[in-house]
Amino acid sequence: MRQEFIGRYFCKVAGVIVLLLPIGLADGSVTYTYTGRPFTTVVGNVQPGDSLTISVTLSEPLLAAQSDQVVTPLSWSFSDGVTADTLTNSNNTYIFEGFEFRTNTTGDIIGWALGANAGNKSAFSWTANNWKIFGGVTTLDEYYEGTNVSLNQAQPGAWTSISTIPEPASALLAILPGALLVLAYRKKMVA
Repeated sequence: MRQEFIGRYFCKVAGVIVLLLPIGLADGSVTYTYTGRPFTTVVGNVQPGDSLTISVTLSEPLLAAQSDQVVTPLSWSFSDGVTADTLTNSNNTYIFEGFEFRTNTTGDIIGWALGANAGNKSAFSWTANNWKIFGGVTTLDEYYEGTNVSLNQAQPGAWTSISTIPEPASALLAILPGALLVLAYRKKMVA
């Protein structure tokens, strides 16, 4: 009797997991990473060849054909290549921060205006041609820290994205062994 009760309990738990699986598939996040081209102007502790890198984690992917949409990231960081200069949402008290994106019909980032300011540290990146500022400069990556200044007014860098949303096939593989154990246990109890 007790073994039959345990077998039913396991089957019910497995059933609930299978029913809740689609809800879990909707959870996750997307991290967009920008790697700028080497700074064209460096003053201070930044070395020639360093560049601006940005990481922005959103709760969901940017929409396709999105125009100048302001987003609120889960987390973000700006770095000029010097670890001590890195600005993140958790290591300073910020005076200003802003994140705005434009995407093409496939959801790729084609325009952006991003910035953070923590007093003596500021970092910005935007595509000036898409925001119609600075007379057609293609991109502008800036990083300021006290007397340290880093600029790039050349071709824009590249955006990449990494999704942490689980794929249905991966989720199925995760629950398959448990489901097989429950079925084997039930079969043994019936016999």
